[in-house]
Amino acid sequence: MNFVNTLGWTFYKKGSFILNKVHHCNEPTQISVTKKEDWFKIIFIENEDELILEIYNFEILINRFKVLSINENNIETELTLKRI
Repeated sequence: MNFVNTLGWTFYKKGSFILNKVHHCNEPTQISVTKKEDWFKIIFIENEDELILEIYNFEILINRFKVLSINENNIETELTLKRI
């Protein structure tokens, strides 16, 4: 699939990432400047029957997801999430 805009997570240490906003329509490809609101921390909460992913920006809970599936290969790990 070809996308004009994509969001990427660049992990700079365990459990922390920077959100990258990339625009592919023009040459050269453009990426947004990193701002305070683009820095996040991830916390996984494991219960007996589910895995929850919480995303924080400077100690404020931004989003909460239930992990529906995890698919791994040699190159990447893909998560399927449901916002809760």
